[in-house]
Amino acid sequence: MSEDRLRVLDGIRGIAALMVLVYHLPLIVTPQATIPDWALFTAYGGSGVKLFFVLSAFSLCLTMPAHLCSGAPLFSFFTKRFLRIAPLFYLVTVYQLLSMQIAQGQLPPFDILLANFTLLFNLYPKAADCLIFAGWTIGVEVLFYLMFPALYRSADTLGKRAALFIGSFAAFPIFMGLLSYLPVDSAVAERYSILTIFLYLPAFAAGMLVFPIYQRYAQQDGAREIGLILLSVAFALYAFLASGRLIGILPPAHWETFCFGFFVLGAALRGFPALIDRPLSFVGRISYSVYLLHGPIIIMANPLFQWMNGWEAPPTVRFTAMLATALCLVLPLSLLSFNLVEQPSIHLSKKLIKHYTATRHTR
Repeated sequence: MSEDRLRVLDGIRGIAALMVLVYHLPLIVTPQATIPDWALFTAYGGSGVKLFFVLSAFSLCLTMPAHLCSGAPLFSFFTKRFLRIAPLFYLVTVYQLLSMQIAQGQLPPFDILLANFTLLFNLYPKAADCLIFAGWTIGVEVLFYLMFPALYRSADTLGKRAALFIGSFAAFPIFMGLLSYLPVDSAVAERYSILTIFLYLPAFAAGMLVFPIYQRYAQQDGAREIGLILLSVAFALYAFLASGRLIGILPPAHWETFCFGFFVLGAALRGFPALIDRPLSFVGRISYSVYLLHGPIIIMANPLFQWMNGWEAPPTVRFTAMLATALCLVLPLSLLSFNLVEQPSIHLSKKLIKHYTATRHTR
C-alpha cells in the first residue's frame, strides 16, 4: 500500500477520534453544555468507535502478511498489538486509580482491577465499562485481536468473508440469549448488552470484508471514481440515520456498520482532498492518545468549560469556543503522549520481534 494510501487510513482514524471527542465534550462538561441546533449531529459522534472497529479490521488485514513473513507470525502479531495499546492504557489506568484514591479514599475491588490489567475486562460484565473514561472499546479490540489470526486464516476468500459478515449479525442475539441464563444482575446485563464484543462483530467483519474488495479495485482505472460513489453512499446513509429516517427499518447499529464499511472502502480508494488530508492524518497518527486522554483532560479542565458554557452568547459561539479550547488542550498533550509513550513502545515491539526471529533462525 502506498504512502498516500497509508495516510488515508490515518485520516480515517483522525475522523473517528474527532467524532468521539466532539460527542463527549458536551456530555462531560457539568452542567451539560448546550449544543446549537446545527450541531445536533454530534449525538451520533459516539458511533466513531464503530468506525475505529471497521478500520481496525481493515488495517490488520493490511499488515498481517508482514507478520506471516516474519518467521514467527503469532509472536510478531501479538507482541506488536500488545505493545501498541498496553503501555498507554496502563499509564492512564494508574492515573485513574490515583484519582479515585484521592477523591474517594478507596480503590475498586480486586476482580475489577484484575480484569482491567489483564485487558480482558470485556469478558467480565461487571468490569466491561473499564476504569478509564470510554476505555471499554479497548476491551472489545483486545478480544478481536485474540480472534483475528484464526479469522484471517479461515476466512481467506471474499466469499468466506462475506459469509462471516452475514453470520456475525447472529452472534449478538445468540449471546444475549445465553447471557440470560447466567447469574448476572439485570442492570449489569443491560449495560453489558451495549459493551460486549458480540454487538460489534459485524463492524470488524465489515472491515475484513471490504479489504479484499479494496485490493481488487485499488489499481484499476476508475478506482477513485468508485471511491467517490461509495463515499457518497456512506454520507447519504449517515445523513438519513442522523435524521431518524432509517430508524425502524434496521437497528441503528447495523446501519452504522454498512455506513462505515462503505466509508472506509471509499476513502481508501478515493483519498481525501489535500486541504484536509494532512491535518486529519496528523490527528490519526496520535488518535490513540487522543482517545484515551480526551476524557481526563476535559474533566480536569471542567471549570474552564463551565465558565465558557455560562457565557451570555449564542450557543454556536459557546460550543465553537469550547470545542476549539478542547482541541488546543487535547492535541498537544496527545502529541506529547505519542512521542513519549507510544513511539518508544512501537520501537520496542520491533526490536523484540527482530530479536526473537533472529534467535529462532540461529537455533
